[in-house]
Amino acid sequence: MRMRKVLAMAASFAVFGGAGVAISAQPTLADGTNGEIRGFLWPGGTSPNWEGTYRIPGGEEGWCASIWAPEPIHADGYVDGGILTYNDGTPMETTKLQKLAYIISEASDMVINQGQSQQADSYAAAVSVIVHSWTNSDSSVYDPAWPLDAFQAGEDPLNTGQHPQQVPVIYSQLIADADLYYGQWNLALSADTQNVSVGDTVTVSGQLTTHSGTNVPSKEIALDITGASGPTSVTTDAAGAFTFDIVVTSADATVIAHRFAPADSVTMKVPTTWDGTRPQNMIVVNNNEVSRTLEIAASTPELGTSAADQTDGDRTLDARGGTVLDTVTYTGLTPGVEYTVKGELVTPD
Repeated sequence: MRMRKVLAMAASFAVFGGAGVAISAQPTLADGTNGEIRGFLWPGGTSPNWEGTYRIPGGEEGWCASIWAPEPIHADGYVDGGILTYNDGTPMETTKLQKLAYIISEASDMVINQGQSQQADSYAAAVSVIVHSWTNSDSSVYDPAWPLDAFQAGEDPLNTGQHPQQVPVIYSQLIADADLYYGQWNLALSADTQNVSVGDTVTVSGQLTTHSGTNVPSKEIALDITGASGPTSVTTDAAGAFTFDIVVTSADATVIAHRFAPADSVTMKVPTTWDGTRPQNMIVVNNNEVSRTLEIAASTPELGTSAADQTDGDRTLDARGGTVLDTVTYTGLTPGVEYTVKGELVTPD
């Protein structure tokens, strides 16, 4: 981040590789003069400062990790730079990296899925403040209270119509959530798959937790169901749990539950060459997902009868009458369910 003079807000963007920070260059966006895309301005000494995402050479979008350095647009290109460090090169603590991975993964999903919206800009700006603060090795040159106070006051230094008042709220919530939900997530999925027949309703249960066993609430779980009918998604409750019903329509039914999860690596893209002062590093998180599969082998109910004359075993009674012995055979029936077998005696035409 550094001082800037002109801002042209972006229209929309699309995900590059799912829930990661990097975003593809299509469709073409109306980026700011210095490659700004999503976020807000706050007053600076001589001109406004920017908190948000930037475009880098090659078209990807991301957050910067080098406070007060030139924007990525001023680099000739970027290459992988290894695990994210503080801006003085000092290694960052593992837990802090994991919490930052949660924040960036979660916010990327909010920004990406919202398209052009106040919420997308607010999340982009909130993460920018966190990244600048957490990667900065000299607290005297940047205090997160500077932009946060300006945002809370509704400052609009270039009269662009921005409304950044929610940024401090999102900033605090992302950090609080990261303390609870950072690290690897686990997704459990279960159901009673014994004695299931085609046509049965099966209740599926699941739970989303962190590596430490903390329940993860209010998260949407995507569902891919084959061989059965059911919902396409479900949301975890306050205890991180969820249930849903499926109706089995095939002998082989499969339920796949999945959701993007916090990244398990946070790396940098570093500039290759540039004119003047070295531009900022960019942050990249990998795409990560938790997934569980439940397979159900269902039987197909079958009923059959074999009626015969009890006297001689043929299928004809003489005119004097007799006794018909009807043997019923069945497979795949569900215990406890009542089935009706009907038979009929007829005379030949």
